[in-house]
Amino acid sequence: MTATRVIACVLALAAVAGCARLASIPVPFRTPDGGTNRVEFDGQRFRTRISATTPDRRGFAVSVGQPSRSVAGALEAGRHRAIGYCLNRFGGSDILWDAGPDREADALVLSEGALILTGTCTTR
Repeated sequence: MTATRVIACVLALAAVAGCARLASIPVPFRTPDGGTNRVEFDGQRFRTRISATTPDRRGFAVSVGQPSRSVAGALEAGRHRAIGYCLNRFGGSDILWDAGPDREADALVLSEGALILTGTCTTR
């Protein structure tokens, strides 16, 4: 009986020791840096996606879903995602915007109902 309890305790400890490694397991709704692809601004959550547009990956395009819920919030969500991309890839947050979040409302780029921001990471 005692040997069974000892074995059960050892197995339980081994299982718990592996929990620290769970954070490194890829999860479908997490980005490579461990964050989620949803950001909340102006009381709204926005789905953001970013993709490289140049071979050196410095150029990017950010897509922010459902910007009609809050244009100001969508712009800040896109800016946030772009800064995170540049920080993770190139170590800095300097961005040269082509179609950035500081544009006038009538100059914003929309595609298939999503707000599109484009720019280039300039750090390093």
